[in-house]
Amino acid sequence: IKEGYTLGLDEVTDIIQKDCSFVSFEGGAIISLLNIPIYKIQTELSAYQYLNIPLTTSDNDTAITIQPQNSILAINLQNELFIELSNYDLQHNCKRLKEKYFCEQKAVLKRSQQKTCLTSLFRQNNDEISKTCAIQISTIEEKVLQLNTTTFLIYTKNEKQIYITC
Repeated sequence: IKEGYTLGLDEVTDIIQKDCSFVSFEGGAIISLLNIPIYKIQTELSAYQYLNIPLTTSDNDTAITIQPQNSILAINLQNELFIELSNYDLQHNCKRLKEKYFCEQKAVLKRSQQKTCLTSLFRQNNDEISKTCAIQISTIEEKVLQLNTTTFLIYTKNEKQIYITC
């Protein structure tokens, strides 16, 4: 492997979970053409998902929700390379191998001058959040967000007792 690049596999056994382009059986041997992901080390990004949790105002009568265009921000360790994705993009345009996603059609962009709602939220830049984010004020009493198949986050303005039946 060329210097500065790394294999997108954690273990050799990960190869059998990858897509196969060609399979042939010749002379008692199976011949398979595998696509093994290789990428530049500095382009490995960590993904963060924004959860649209309402923020209650000090009077407890209204709630503010911030609605970025996309909900997933993938950013490198130096915070200079990043890409924004929707859940649809991640599920349909990227291939998953264990805990890693490989998004071949998505170019990693370096947009240090361009500010978006999601990057402003990530960097906790309040001035940019107010300029780039769609902010909605409402009287939400409660909101339920599904985090995964078995975990939910429940937002309520007041303390509540909730009964769960399985």
